[in-house]
Amino acid sequence: MGEVTGKFFGAGRKNNRNWVAVDVDEERIFFTYPKDFPAEVRKLRRGSQVTVEYDDVTREIGSIAVISEAEVAKDKYDRYRVYQIKLLKECLEDAAKISRDKEDAKVIAFALFEKRCTPLVYFE
Repeated sequence: MGEVTGKFFGAGRKNNRNWVAVDVDEERIFFTYPKDFPAEVRKLRRGSQVTVEYDDVTREIGSIAVISEAEVAKDKYDRYRVYQIKLLKECLEDAAKISRDKEDAKVIAFALFEKRCTPLVYFE
């Protein structure tokens, strides 16, 4: 049995077989699902974090578990904070090139940051 964790891409039925697709790193992996989809698979949204246990030979899913949305939200917020800090540092560097006065540079940096920073709802 293999196990993979990634983002849920979708699920459907083709040629009398159920399939589930999961994005892992830069790759999309397709699995077969042996039975009708349970309610939790039908409710999954694209981008939800899932862990799939599957048979290595047939790629048939043994189980699919959703990582809690709270964990996904915290992970996204942590990445967003890293993005904000990096962006603020870049804005401070750019403002230092524009003005030699430290107080003016801070005001310019915050203005640049406000214009450049993507809100959390649009992040990624």
